[in-house]
Amino acid sequence: MNKLYFLLLIFPTIICSCNKSENEVETSTIVTFEKNPIVLNSDLQETEIQASSTYWIMTVTDKNNSIIEGDTINGSWYTLIKKNGGKSILIKVANNPEKERKLSIGIKKINYYSLLTIIQKAEEK
Repeated sequence: MNKLYFLLLIFPTIICSCNKSENEVETSTIVTFEKNPIVLNSDLQETEIQASSTYWIMTVTDKNNSIIEGDTINGSWYTLIKKNGGKSILIKVANNPEKERKLSIGIKKINYYSLLTIIQKAEEK
């Protein structure tokens, strides 16, 4: 009889505590961006790209093979700024008079990884 009371009391509590609406729980998926790769011309410019979900981490490997992680990353020719909790990323690039350059940005959200690629064309001569 005690087992029956225990089940009648505990079981509904467990079931109710697991019941969350989809609006309350964000499912984890690979983060994608509205454009990938992002192809830019050789001019000094900035562009903002929307992300498919929020709360992700960006990383870049610099020329010394050091991994840089953060909400703002400054490189020799670029600046990356995660905006509004990850709803978008602001990309600023310097003028490119030389050859085409590429940057791969690692995006991590929990156990999901993706890459965002930036390609900046060189000045036409």
